[in-house]
Amino acid sequence: VLGCGQSRTPPRGSISSGLKEIHIDEEVKIAVNLSLERFRYSDLKEMEFPSSLSSTERAFIHRMAQSFGYISKSKGKGPNRFLTIRKKDGSDKPRPTMSLTPSHNSLYFIRNLLQRFPISNKERIDLQPTQVALPSDNSDRNRASGRLNNGIPMVPRRRSPSELDSFRRALPVHERQEEIIQLIRENRVVLVVGETGSGKTTQIPQFLLDECSRNEEPCRIFCTQPRRLAAIAVAERVAAERGESVGQTVGYHIRLESRVSPKTLLTFCTSGVFLRTLMAGDASLTTVTHVIVVSIKRDGLTDFLLTKMRDMLQKIPTLKLILSSAALDIDLFLQYFGSCPVINLKGRLFEVKELFLEDILRLTGFNNKDMRKYKEETQRKEKKQKRLTEWCKAVQNSSVEEEQRAPVSASGFLQDSSSLDKGGSTFNKPNENGTEELEPWLQKEMDACISNIFLSEDQDAFIQLFNLILYEIDYRHSETGSTPLMVAAGRGFLPQMEQLLSMGADIDMKASNGWYFYDTRHLTPTFLLPCSPLGEVSRLDESTLMQCGNTELGTEEQELLKLYHHSFDDEWVDLDLIMDLLHNICSTNSDGEYQVFTLHSDMQTLDQKKAMKTSPPGVRKIILSTNIAETSITINDVVFVIDSGKVKEKSFDTLSNVSMLKTVWISKASALQRKGRAGRCRPGICFHLFSRLRFNNMLEFQVPQLLRMPLQELCLQTKLLAPSSCPVAEFLSKAPQPPPGHTIRNAVQMLKTIDAMDQYEDLTDLGYHLADLPVEPHLGKMVLCAVVLKCLDPILTIACTLAYRDPFVLPAQGSQKRAALHCRKRFTSSTFSDHMALLRAFQAWQKARSDGWERSFCEKNFLSQATMDMILGMRTQLLGQLRAIGFVRARGGSDIRDVNLNSENWAMVKAALVAGMYPNLVHVNHETSLLSSYREKKIHFHPTSILNESQFKENTTVKLAHAHPTDWLIYDEMSRGHRMASVRCCSMVTPITVAIFGGCAKLPSSALQEPAVQTATDSLLDDISDSETEDLAGMRIDDWLVFQLDREAAGLVFELRQKWQNLFIKRIRCPSKPWSQQDEAIIRTLVSVLSEEEQRAGLQQPTGIGQRPRPMSSEEGPHASVKNSKNSPQRPTNDKYLSISNVAYISLLLLRSCRTAASDQLQMKAHSRDEPSMPINQLSDDPHCSSHSSCFLSQLVFSSVRYFIMKSSNIRNIEISQQKGIWSTTPSNETKITKAFLENNLIVLIFSVQGSGHFQGYAHMTSVISRESCQDWGFMGLGGVFSVKWIHQESLPFHSTQHILNPWNDNKRVQISRDGQVRAR
Repeated sequence: VLGCGQSRTPPRGSISSGLKEIHIDEEVKIAVNLSLERFRYSDLKEMEFPSSLSSTERAFIHRMAQSFGYISKSKGKGPNRFLTIRKKDGSDKPRPTMSLTPSHNSLYFIRNLLQRFPISNKERIDLQPTQVALPSDNSDRNRASGRLNNGIPMVPRRRSPSELDSFRRALPVHERQEEIIQLIRENRVVLVVGETGSGKTTQIPQFLLDECSRNEEPCRIFCTQPRRLAAIAVAERVAAERGESVGQTVGYHIRLESRVSPKTLLTFCTSGVFLRTLMAGDASLTTVTHVIVVSIKRDGLTDFLLTKMRDMLQKIPTLKLILSSAALDIDLFLQYFGSCPVINLKGRLFEVKELFLEDILRLTGFNNKDMRKYKEETQRKEKKQKRLTEWCKAVQNSSVEEEQRAPVSASGFLQDSSSLDKGGSTFNKPNENGTEELEPWLQKEMDACISNIFLSEDQDAFIQLFNLILYEIDYRHSETGSTPLMVAAGRGFLPQMEQLLSMGADIDMKASNGWYFYDTRHLTPTFLLPCSPLGEVSRLDESTLMQCGNTELGTEEQELLKLYHHSFDDEWVDLDLIMDLLHNICSTNSDGEYQVFTLHSDMQTLDQKKAMKTSPPGVRKIILSTNIAETSITINDVVFVIDSGKVKEKSFDTLSNVSMLKTVWISKASALQRKGRAGRCRPGICFHLFSRLRFNNMLEFQVPQLLRMPLQELCLQTKLLAPSSCPVAEFLSKAPQPPPGHTIRNAVQMLKTIDAMDQYEDLTDLGYHLADLPVEPHLGKMVLCAVVLKCLDPILTIACTLAYRDPFVLPAQGSQKRAALHCRKRFTSSTFSDHMALLRAFQAWQKARSDGWERSFCEKNFLSQATMDMILGMRTQLLGQLRAIGFVRARGGSDIRDVNLNSENWAMVKAALVAGMYPNLVHVNHETSLLSSYREKKIHFHPTSILNESQFKENTTVKLAHAHPTDWLIYDEMSRGHRMASVRCCSMVTPITVAIFGGCAKLPSSALQEPAVQTATDSLLDDISDSETEDLAGMRIDDWLVFQLDREAAGLVFELRQKWQNLFIKRIRCPSKPWSQQDEAIIRTLVSVLSEEEQRAGLQQPTGIGQRPRPMSSEEGPHASVKNSKNSPQRPTNDKYLSISNVAYISLLLLRSCRTAASDQLQMKAHSRDEPSMPINQLSDDPHCSSHSSCFLSQLVFSSVRYFIMKSSNIRNIEISQQKGIWSTTPSNETKITKAFLENNLIVLIFSVQGSGHFQGYAHMTSVISRESCQDWGFMGLGGVFSVKWIHQESLPFHSTQHILNPWNDNKRVQISRDGQVRAR
């Protein structure tokens, strides 16, 4: 079953995703889709649809336009009602008021820094936009990691005999071996178009190896594949056919995995790996003799590679290029590469029969309740329309037949009309739907009146009708659907029309042929004849697109298709139909057992290979696959293919910077590929779940991804691949189908915004480094900022997760979806951050992995193990590249310990996130409860975001807005559903973080705007005092980000921003240069300011976010782990102002209310999970103490006591401990506590809620740690429960405690506490 992916089938006839289903004819739907697709890829800004559309068809267009992010509007009435759609141009950008009020402490920290290190003139000049193009020198750049190994051409060894030789000789391509070799020898470029199963992918590379081996010619061949699985599978197959193992003559190289050796001459690789190789310079292919590009999928990378390869063919005369695919746009590539030979290959011998939707519906007899219901409604409508047509013809011919409509005298009826005043019970009775319907005799009388008025122009019948319609003013004739207002208008009875309108007749009701009452006023009845629906389609100017109309179908098939399309929205995948079809297939076979496999890219290689193995005899194999099985993967025993005709396609709107993941129809080429999956071992059948009409109007080939993807990364890579004097747009214009100019301009502008390019399109120092890193540019900037901010490790995990995919799996069962969302929320630690959930989930998985239960951990927490493994490998690769380009050194300054000094500080981590995510910012307006961005006035949270509180509890929008502690949040991606734009992977951040780390590094001098002087014409401000306006300055980060703040504060914040931007530029330019005192002071000030603002906003400071992954095995990478002790931040602080949001000023202190008079000397060991012990100096005590505390402490003087700090993620856990007398801690802490407890020590636990700035009290341990866990704790990864007895409960601020002095550190204060830190006597 191909292309089922993760599609869902909405309940038929129900409302899906809050939107009512709209059913229209397939012809109209195809025409509208094609029109919107053309409009989407054109430079047009507006498009108008004709007025011949019905209201249902207009509703369909409105919904489609909204899903593309267009603005749609209908104007006019009746035949003059036109529908217009237009693209958003960003002219109506929201302009919220952005306030910034730093705390006094923050301003104090900044002032101290600037007094010691004021902004110099050189720093100011360096941050001014460059006015002259600077010469670029990229000759020494260490480009591109993850590329193919260098090697030299060699003569291949002769193939060994294999049991697969007879199979190879039976392939269609084998008989044309000599012809293929000769054409490749005589031409630089060769196109190979071979049907699926012809053997082109596995045999052509072997033909080249065998030819070179016979002629003793050296060769070296690269063969690109569209997917990782395809590269591995084809390499293993080719190696097996040559009688050797992978890694010898034949190997593969994919991201994070390779099997090659110095003897490897044929390497299968993914397009991404090959691109990284090209980025190393033109010399990378000088030793390559042949490049084979297989299964051209027209993704962004393939088109980009072909653009570069055309240039490389001119530079390297010995290089040969072979393009091979089952579906190739021959005309396009012949024009692109000039005249080159084309080889057409036939497929395997077995025939594959194709059945389309109309065939499937007829053969299976598929029928459901909605189809039957629609059929009955259609028959009723047709009967009414036929009857109304007869009326019209009878009037037109002036030959009204005498029907059985004996007129009832008005006077006779009025004699009985007194019963009208007795209530509706006489005439109305409830029907089965709960609504009221007229009595049969009353319906008969009203039908007679309406027919007499229309057919006989009997105005007297209105007298009787007006009495009858007191309760049903809009009564419809039971046979024609006409209302009194319609027949009055049709016969031109104006007085009666006016009376009916005054009684409240509905002017929007339609007759059975679609006419309104005003369409018939003063017109002859002939105009009531129905119009042809096909005429409406032709008005769309799409008739030429309907190459295969319904005229080729039989009446039965036409009726089946119409019933189906009016009962099911084919924008979805019909799983009911698939199940019915599977049942029909399997019922014809006597096999008693079934094996069901899934096949998609988010699977481990071993699991993917299981679907390719031949099933045992008597067992039917069913494979549910995405389009991964469409190319390059051969499953020999497939007989039946069910093609959904759909693929999930991601596209990007460059005008709104919104991405869309939509289920779209495939191309004809893809349908051909899917058909080719069957018929390998015997004749097969392909069931297409779409009609022949749909197939004939599909695109010939898929829209190239280069036209529907963000181009920032490709534009960056273009600067390394293209000549230095070649502009980006000029190079990309050489692509087979170049992207639109405005898409390239927007991408280049975005690179300038993040400082990767200067205004002359030359790469900056940052740009060169971003091109080196194997992640998208904005993620690369995030990582480099984290290096300078010394919080690398958490950002490595987050960046690699965002670069790959969300590790959380959304279960298919509705009952588990809420549990999955709650699980995601648990990982956030109440930080208002989706990024925290990603980080915590990875850390918890690392712990489970080291303990050997990662599989069950992933199942329990709805995580993908394959995704986690990939993220881990990407972390290792990215860290290795940072080492290679000099940002992380082996020892000394900038070593792995140094670049993680602030990794425990969540405020610093979020600063790096803001620097990388910009301009992906959303402003929260607490007054209007709306979220807005630079281009969108109204934004919603994605359902998977933890900030989307509606997923967990019922809250009004107002409550949600006030629940957010700050005005700003960052997001990873904005996507569009139908009419709503939503943001996913969000984190709340403080305004000062946005002001310092958002925007370009080089702002103009006008960015800091002095307060405007009030003039006499400012009458609107007359009632505002001078104190409210004179001291407010503006800080302009970009056209949208303009902060208003106090004049002095604006100057301080702006200069701190300049200090940071100068430091970042300097570190990027010279990463190995030693840090100066000023550099260190800037980072310390940022730590203090950001932490102070986070605490002031009430944002949580979680613990343990800086812990690094545990060591991996040697094959996973040598740099995967550094102990946590190297990550411990050491923060100097000011005596007067202490930023306490992320550090607990430990000093084992006894709470002021319980200090003892004893002057013991207590020794304390400060332990983190992996830290060595450290003696602490004595604690001076206050002689005043409460009686209870004195009694307890007097016992401690004579006991062997061990003190441990216990950190809690929230106050609720402390309250549970106080109520139940229990506690749980992490497994690493358990070991220390258990050892101390068993040594007969008295264990005292001092509790502190992380980020609270207080101690909450202390207790002593009264039992050993059990193996049972407690479900009440709101944090994953805790160990067993043990009993505690609380001694004292009091919330004491850190600044009210006494500090311990460390004699090993010049008697400096101990300023940091960690969970599990121990004080021993």
